Amino acid sequence: MARIRHVFSKRQQQLARVPQRITARVAIPIYPERPSIAQLPDEALRLILNYVDDIDLRTLATINSTLYEKTRYVQHHTVAIDLGQHRHALSLLDILERNRLQPAVRVIELSGGSYTQEDDDILVRLADLMSAMAGLRDLHWSCLGTFPHILRDRIPAQTRLHVSITGRGGTDDQVRERFMALVGNQNLFSLSVHLGLQVEFVCSEKMRALKEVLLSCPWLTRIPLLYVGPICTPPHGMGDGPLPGAPYCGLGFSGGEKPLALEELGVTMYPWGREPTPHLVSIKAVYCAGYPEKGSEVDYWAEKFNWTQLRKLNDIPKDLALKIAPKLTLLKEVVLEEEYWDKSEFLEGIPTTLEVLSIPSWGHISNQPSPIIRHGAALRKLTIHHQESKHNPRIFLADTDLVILCQSLPYLAELILDIARDTKKNAWPYSSLDIIAKFPSLKVVELWFELSNRWAASQTPHLTVSAARELFNYLHQRSSNIQSLKLHSGIPGRASHIFGDPSWELQNSVYFLCKVSICDGDAADGYVTVTCPQLSIEMNAELTRLSKLSSKERGPANNATELSIKVALEGPLTMEDWKAWGRLQDLHAYKAYRKENSVPQRLGRFVSNALRWN
Repeated sequence: MARIRHVFSKRQQQLARVPQRITARVAIPIYPERPSIAQLPDEALRLILNYVDDIDLRTLATINSTLYEKTRYVQHHTVAIDLGQHRHALSLLDILERNRLQPAVRVIELSGGSYTQEDDDILVRLADLMSAMAGLRDLHWSCLGTFPHILRDRIPAQTRLHVSITGRGGTDDQVRERFMALVGNQNLFSLSVHLGLQVEFVCSEKMRALKEVLLSCPWLTRIPLLYVGPICTPPHGMGDGPLPGAPYCGLGFSGGEKPLALEELGVTMYPWGREPTPHLVSIKAVYCAGYPEKGSEVDYWAEKFNWTQLRKLNDIPKDLALKIAPKLTLLKEVVLEEEYWDKSEFLEGIPTTLEVLSIPSWGHISNQPSPIIRHGAALRKLTIHHQESKHNPRIFLADTDLVILCQSLPYLAELILDIARDTKKNAWPYSSLDIIAKFPSLKVVELWFELSNRWAASQTPHLTVSAARELFNYLHQRSSNIQSLKLHSGIPGRASHIFGDPSWELQNSVYFLCKVSICDGDAADGYVTVTCPQLSIEMNAELTRLSKLSSKERGPANNATELSIKVALEGPLTMEDWKAWGRLQDLHAYKAYRKENSVPQRLGRFVSNALRWN
């Protein structure tokens, strides 16, 4: 047995890969008399590589040592670390240190993990490497634990800290500690908050800690999300609201208190306070008892806060939006996704012209183009899209309105749009595509087609990989400026999993990315690439291979990944076929379990473990 273990250990050592650092050699042009990238300075070459796709970067890295070093530098501008994947995180830090890529890092994104210990080896290792990250611009913390002291003490002075705090994964005291750890932080630049409101008294303790953070951090000017409301518990919907007479549990700014002049704000849910007048007290109005100011909290925010520096506005209540609209003199970006109020008055009351605008549907601006047209001199990106729902059907643009937008938005470079098929001809909306192709500056288009729901017949024609290529060719032939087309059929709901199982909508929605290619390998496809971003690189290669075969040659879908490929090739399954496929997967899983737990298999595992440890 000892001999077997010795041979096994020796073989493992032979197969183990010892990582090596590839040293770049000086690049020499093959033809010195001709222009060559070898003659470019490092900064210029890295700037060019910033515009290259990830797949092409991997190809460039295999050409020579010089390009390998430059591409690795560009690939590590953003480093994403999941604290829940311990081995992978340490491996990524090893790559950074071994290849001396610390100066290349501009953004670090930390996620995962239900708690953080100060002696966690990942954080200790990262803190040591941060001293060499002279170019580190942004550090994002979206873990469930408290922002650790070891990073707070090592973060460079010029680095902006972005923190996301949620009430999940901790007790009320632990959530409060997450806020208190940020009080007075000199790097905190943006703070997103999502708290479930269960007991008003407990929530008020956390809100006081949040208020202390807002008043003490000298660089905190962005609050992309502030949600303080019922706990969302899919698939059962929202939690219970406040009881009659519930006490005030908001931030409680009073006596002229206010945060710094905000540059970004989003408030989707918040317990707005009101002065406890005798009438409100008699009817047991919520959030009155304990509110420290006169009037309403909405009025206090509108009058006391400094709104002149706000550049990006996310969802906020209608009353607050209309009150502050005349004060938004620097506003450039508006993202309004909530569907319960009309945005026309607000958009027409802003004193500046917007560069980015997102609204849920055409119906939320009274089916009139004027609220959009008034921003036409500066508008670069326009989104008209909301989640597909049978309870809230989409309102699509008519071709006449699309023509007006085309004529009034000369600088629009990106258009994201809900669009309907031509139901009369049972075809794609070619008349709308013709109008889209006439936008003079349009480069990126994203279209959302309806999938319908599980109980109704799916929309036809189906969006497949071949249809996506056809639609992109149709647009690109009419406008060579359009270099990218994103196509969607359906969007999974917020409760995309029902009782732990994927829903019909989730497994039958598709998303394609079509782009112009300059690679010789894509010549046979007309220098156009069509990929499914939901799939891996290997699965996209398989999708391309199978798309050239007939449906009979492709075979059945044996797992969820192969089902995604099948849907991308042939369109969504009917409800009956999807249920039949699910029953077949359950049967295969049951047979695999029985086989894995049969007597011979259990005996084999017992003997294997005995040989391994004895």
